[in-house]
Amino acid sequence: MVETLPDVLMFLLVILGSAEASCNATCLQSCDCSYLDLTSVPQDLPAIITDLDLEWNQITTLSRSDLSRYRGLETLDLGENLIYAINSQAFYFLSNLTTLTLYNNQITILRSDTFTGLENVHYLYLGYNEISDIQNGTFGPTPHLIELYLYNNKLTSLRSDMFTGLGNLETLHLYSNEISDIQAGTFSSTPQLRYLRMDQNKLKNLGSDMFTGLGNLWDLWLDNSEISDIQAGTFNSIPQLSDLGLGHNKLTTLRSDMFTGLAILRDLWLDNNEISDIEAGTFSPTPQLRDLRLDHNVLTKIIPDMFTGLENLQILYLQDNKIHDILASTFSSTPQLGVLLIDNNNITMFPFSDLSNQTIYRLYLGKNKLTTLPSTVYDILSSVADVNVDNNPWQCDCRMLPFRSMMNESHSYENQIHCSEPSNFHGQKLIDISPEDLICEEPTIARFQQITNNPLVQGDTLRLVCEASGIPTPDITVTLPSGLNATVESAGRVTVDVNGTITITDVTDADAGLYVCIAVSPSGSGSATLIVDPPTVPTTVTMSSITSTLATTTTSTTQETTTYPESTSSFSTTFSVVSTSSKHVVSTPSKQPESATTFSLTALLGAIFGSVAFTVLIGGIILTIWCKRNSQHVGEDYSVLLNTTDAATTAI
Repeated sequence: MVETLPDVLMFLLVILGSAEASCNATCLQSCDCSYLDLTSVPQDLPAIITDLDLEWNQITTLSRSDLSRYRGLETLDLGENLIYAINSQAFYFLSNLTTLTLYNNQITILRSDTFTGLENVHYLYLGYNEISDIQNGTFGPTPHLIELYLYNNKLTSLRSDMFTGLGNLETLHLYSNEISDIQAGTFSSTPQLRYLRMDQNKLKNLGSDMFTGLGNLWDLWLDNSEISDIQAGTFNSIPQLSDLGLGHNKLTTLRSDMFTGLAILRDLWLDNNEISDIEAGTFSPTPQLRDLRLDHNVLTKIIPDMFTGLENLQILYLQDNKIHDILASTFSSTPQLGVLLIDNNNITMFPFSDLSNQTIYRLYLGKNKLTTLPSTVYDILSSVADVNVDNNPWQCDCRMLPFRSMMNESHSYENQIHCSEPSNFHGQKLIDISPEDLICEEPTIARFQQITNNPLVQGDTLRLVCEASGIPTPDITVTLPSGLNATVESAGRVTVDVNGTITITDVTDADAGLYVCIAVSPSGSGSATLIVDPPTVPTTVTMSSITSTLATTTTSTTQETTTYPESTSSFSTTFSVVSTSSKHVVSTPSKQPESATTFSLTALLGAIFGSVAFTVLIGGIILTIWCKRNSQHVGEDYSVLLNTTDAATTAI
């Protein structure tokens, strides 16, 4: 140990010395000149250096003379600068360079002489620039380029002459550009390409000639590119493709001709689209598929022919859709399925028997609409290593008794079944409830009636309520006078709420008659009836009706006497209404014999509001006013006697 101590000390001194002099003449093969706010390439470094780090400085331009001193460079890092101009043949003397980093600068165009001299460069990083154009011949001087990074730039289209000279390129990153078009033959110059990332662009549609020349491509990522259609034969030119990413796009339907040519595809990502339909045979061209992502779409039904051809499928993602129906034998075409994630849907029934011959080791069914589990499911679930059935509206009644009787607290999923109904068990675990308490009760209807007693008018809304009880909670069906049935699934003019409220809008005579409320559950059924009277016709008072009544009154009355007060304040609040046949006579105000019927204004309005008499009253008032004015100007003979004692006006 003592003998080696001097060597250790010398080594530490060399390390410390190189650290202190990392960007001057004393640095060794590698010089770290980052974070120094340099505005140009330093010229006092050893000419024999092989690695130069100039990132995070203030360099704006590069010229041939800036780098001519360092002809032995193998790696050059100019990232995170302000470079906007690379002069002609700036890298002319860097024939030994293998890695060039220019990410996060302000480069706008790549010219045909930009990379002259870089015949041995293997890795070129140009991400996070402002590149909108790549001239023909740009990569001619870089025949040994293996990886090219052009992500986060401003490219809008790819031309057939853009990548000429890249015969050995294996990795190409073009994600986060604005590419909306790929010309036929664009990738003919890159026959060795293995990995292509083109996600986060604006392709919209994939054409059949877009990927010609990519016969050796393994991975293709087209996520988040606004793709709504894929033409038949698009992938025929890339038969070696293993991974295909099409997530976060706008696909709505998967056709049977969409994935032809992908015989060895292993992973297919179709998540976060708008897929509502998958045609039969869609996956028949992909028999080697192992991993299929269809989560976060709008699928509503899963049927047996949907997964035909997926004999080797191992992982299936279906969570976060709108699935409510899964037909029996749906998973019979996927015998190797090991992971099924179908949580957060609307599933009420699941074909557990389909899994009895599967190799399922992870099953997620949480956040669905499952309510009961038959006893036959217990052994199936117990054979799955990872089960999630939490957050379902479990009904802890007699239907769960056989399953509960088999529970022995030996499986983790047994603690996930929390009761939603009946209310006295809400929130409790099924395993904590004694089997004898799991009962059922036949449905009974507590009341079936109209919510309000107000007379029904045509065009109004009719509301009924049918309150039913039972274990489990019964389903409500209402039979209308027309004979049609309405349930909670009904939509339109007649709706039934889950709480038993029936709403009928824009009522007509056809909505009158016998209503039948039927409550049904696995325990039995109950019913009640209700008769709804026909709606009345709404009364509308218009000026035309007032005029018509006034005219009728004038022609039919042969004698009427009206007296008026000398002041408005003493106007009588007593009216008398007399009806003769179909004609109406209104005397206002008048003192009638005791046998005559008199009404105060408030009582009169309350009695005749909404009827034809209301129209007669209005007509009488107008007639009275007209007569008063006529007497003042024409001088007809009216006698007025004012009784100041009770402030009432009496006509003589």
